Amino acid sequence: MKAIGAALLLFLAGCFAQQTTRHGGCHPEDEACVFPVDGAEFLIGGLFDLRVEVHREMGRPDHHEVTVTKDAGEPVSAAEFFGVEPEFGDEYTFEYVEDLTEDATIYEMTSNAEVYYNVTFTEPGEYKVTVSTDRGPVEVLYEVLAGPGKQADNVIFFIGDGMQQGMISAARLISRGQQHGFSQGDLYLDTMPGIGLQRTSGVDSIITDSANSASSFNTGHKSSVNALGVYADTTSDTLDDPKVETLAERAKRELGKCVGIVTNSEIQDATPAAAWAHTRSRGDKDVIVDQLLNGVENHSIFSSGNGLQPEVIMGGGGAFFHPPQSLNGTDYYEAFRDAGYTVVHTREELLANAGAEKLLGIFHEGNMDVWLDRNVFTDNIQAPLNTGSPVNMGGPAEDQPGLVEMAKVALETLKGCSNGFYLYVEAASIDKQMHPIDVDRALADLIELDETVGVALDFAREDGNTLVVATGDHGHGFDVFGTVDTAIFNDGTTNVDKRNGVGLYASAGMPNYVDSDGDHFPDSWSPRYVIASGVNNFPTHSEDYQVSPVPRVPAILVDGVFVSNPEDDPDGIFLSGNINPRGSTGVHTLTDVTVFSYGPGSERLTGTYENTRIFFAMAEALGLGE
Repeated sequence: MKAIGAALLLFLAGCFAQQTTRHGGCHPEDEACVFPVDGAEFLIGGLFDLRVEVHREMGRPDHHEVTVTKDAGEPVSAAEFFGVEPEFGDEYTFEYVEDLTEDATIYEMTSNAEVYYNVTFTEPGEYKVTVSTDRGPVEVLYEVLAGPGKQADNVIFFIGDGMQQGMISAARLISRGQQHGFSQGDLYLDTMPGIGLQRTSGVDSIITDSANSASSFNTGHKSSVNALGVYADTTSDTLDDPKVETLAERAKRELGKCVGIVTNSEIQDATPAAAWAHTRSRGDKDVIVDQLLNGVENHSIFSSGNGLQPEVIMGGGGAFFHPPQSLNGTDYYEAFRDAGYTVVHTREELLANAGAEKLLGIFHEGNMDVWLDRNVFTDNIQAPLNTGSPVNMGGPAEDQPGLVEMAKVALETLKGCSNGFYLYVEAASIDKQMHPIDVDRALADLIELDETVGVALDFAREDGNTLVVATGDHGHGFDVFGTVDTAIFNDGTTNVDKRNGVGLYASAGMPNYVDSDGDHFPDSWSPRYVIASGVNNFPTHSEDYQVSPVPRVPAILVDGVFVSNPEDDPDGIFLSGNINPRGSTGVHTLTDVTVFSYGPGSERLTGTYENTRIFFAMAEALGLGE
């Protein structure tokens, strides 16, 4: 079989890499590559696959052995240490380039791999895996930790996808208001006493995507762009990469916890799927649905004949539950019913089935509609703009629940679980709207997330045994830099005239959003004075700083590059793009992301740390790794 190096694959897929290497998980001078990578941390008892690849020039034979050493002890063979024999794959070749210039040299390598499936560390300590080749040893070091003991029965984990502090500050200003420099109320996020900052980079890049970062939260291991629950290897097969057990899988396997997964994206999208999926490609959406029900070969849950099968599953993504896009044309709605699920497709059905023992709610063929379109610009959820009904194919999905309602119903089901639960909730469209710089839609969904956090905090305070964690998975380079007097801006006939409406420093004053009914959302999203905001990376587009009555599409493809869309903010100021010309929207950024926590175990999440610590904090609070 012939594979292409992972970094080159990303370039071909449209992630415009600046440079490529043999593999992001391999040291460039080493002949062997080991997954998990050097520096990985483990909690005792967690299952993972150990994969060793030996890369060599074409025609050179492979001679190597793999040993494991604990602390300062003697090395023993990996097979003896883990008590399992490795499985050897067929020899394969892959190509990589050192840079992406037109005359770059293409290198072709031969690789052999051996995999030790479903292994674990049973004692804490420092471990060294050594691959000895005829060109010398390659060593990776691991730290294996023991948990301090159970502190919580339940964990509720929120991801505001793409949410960083600048957005939170803007949402507070719009939602709660400000007077004399003082906020006129806190977000629910603000009331959580544990505050930390997580670093978001992955194995292969300084900039993460949602698959990579969500995997870090759910496994305790860094991964690569597009990868879920695996370390990306060098083969072309997206389903053979070495796997790492997820928090949900382990909590169910070891502790008998119930699991709930709630999102307003497709349920098989990267962030929610990180709770159970194991694939190199987040685009394997049909396979990801099947894994949810039926599990993954050579993995812990598979041995029971079933997948994770959470007690609660809610979101969109109906297109992959039935033909023609489902795996092998399977009717997964019927398959989930056969597995004991109550299946619902509307808000009315959801509320009528609160407390069902096992609940699958799929409310849209794709991503669910955002708060602003469900509640303000409701024409956008009608046909022909919306054809996302999961039951009336081709018709609009008119009766969708909001995130607050879904979380309340999830808690109603999960609170009856005698062994406790892990509830994983994503507000997906903070990110999905910030990419096209649709600021108002993104901030409205952030406020909706905050309201949902408030529901969880009420539950946790009454329960007393629940850890609540809320964070973003990456940032977007967003911030507020002043206000805009829309009257002056809209009267302007040139860019300069319009920019005279942008107030800075003392001229900024205050925006005049009003929330007279106290629901924490502005009564009108079109006041005269609005926030002046932006992101630090964008395609060529125009910007008027005002709410768009339709979802934004800032740039369109013309002759192979993206240019300003003349139908999007046509009366805005022109902004020349600063990203790759083949990029249609803004992208993620390096910024550290705020982590909020409340409840038993939250003390582990103060300070600054890698995003993987969130996994360890949640897992240890539940008593895993004792």
